[in-house]
Amino acid sequence: MQSSLIEKLENLTDKRRSEGKRHKISTVVIIAIMSIISQIYSLRGIETFVKRHNEKLIELLNIGKNGLPSYYVLRTVLQQIDINELSSIFKEWLIEQNLLEANEWISIDGKSIRSTISDSNSLNQNFVSIVTAFAHKSGVSLLSAKYESKKISEIEIAEYLIRAINLEGKTFTLDALHCKKNS
Repeated sequence: MQSSLIEKLENLTDKRRSEGKRHKISTVVIIAIMSIISQIYSLRGIETFVKRHNEKLIELLNIGKNGLPSYYVLRTVLQQIDINELSSIFKEWLIEQNLLEANEWISIDGKSIRSTISDSNSLNQNFVSIVTAFAHKSGVSLLSAKYESKKISEIEIAEYLIRAINLEGKTFTLDALHCKKNS
């Protein structure tokens, strides 16, 4: 059975004390997602988004007597969220939505993250990269995974993504880097 993203987000670990939970964690995260979709990325921008769309958010999210979260609530909750747990919940929800068509093509590619290199002038340099699986027809990023070049390779991350979102039987576009002879 498919559940809504809000229902899935209610399973996120909330690190606030019980007496400090006037707003559901799912409400805070959904507001942040709606802001990001609206190309608003800063906490102050999210605060402005909440103020601008106050009435509509209360109606859509069925907000009770406590009203919408303030800047400080947004900041506290968003800073405490475990990004891996959030990614896992989002991945589960995405798979449930069955957005992939039978003949969907999936691109998997990695990019290094700027300013993460260490020991740049030696053979032991290390940097952080992110690998993403992207569905062409639906235009959805299915899943991403971060890795450090000294600990694991992009090939292993790509294989993990294929297994994690059950993409067996799909057509892939990959860099030549992923062409290898399995023994």
